[in-house]
Amino acid sequence: MIVGKFQPTVNRSVGGRPRTTDSPPRPTLPESDYVLAEQMAKNDALPGFEVEIERAFYIGKYEITQGQWKKVMGSNPSYFQRDKVEYNDDMHPVESVSWQDVQVFIKELNALDKNNTYRLPTEFEWEYAARAGADDDISWDEIRASAVIGTTTTSEVGTKKPNAWGLYDTLGNV
Repeated sequence: MIVGKFQPTVNRSVGGRPRTTDSPPRPTLPESDYVLAEQMAKNDALPGFEVEIERAFYIGKYEITQGQWKKVMGSNPSYFQRDKVEYNDDMHPVESVSWQDVQVFIKELNALDKNNTYRLPTEFEWEYAARAGADDDISWDEIRASAVIGTTTTSEVGTKKPNAWGLYDTLGNV
């Protein structure tokens, strides 16, 4: 998922799952003060701490697909493609990419889309978005309903239940 940085509302209504020809659909998430995960505090024996997200931001509704990556970069680095996945690999999330690879992708995407600016979310923005603003533990039932688990490959993006803010695959796919 990538973030659209400081843009006016340009959210398009895209019915169903994303199409490889669209710029990444992304809802706007509100600014917020929130305390980082209780689990982090338990693991580190430190109290959670408050993080302020000063501006509303856009974040991708889905993981970046192999089709989107191919359209921008001209090739597909993913291991799970063609004969290793069911159905259309263009609709599976891109994987087997490094942080540096993603930076090149974002640079190319920004060059192609002059109306928006994209970047990776910060760790805090990602957690805030993935948890949909909540700070409680996530139940196993919710994980099973929302995440791709128990498989040896990826699944098409957006096939599991979204979180409360309509973001897909935040608990698991890639």
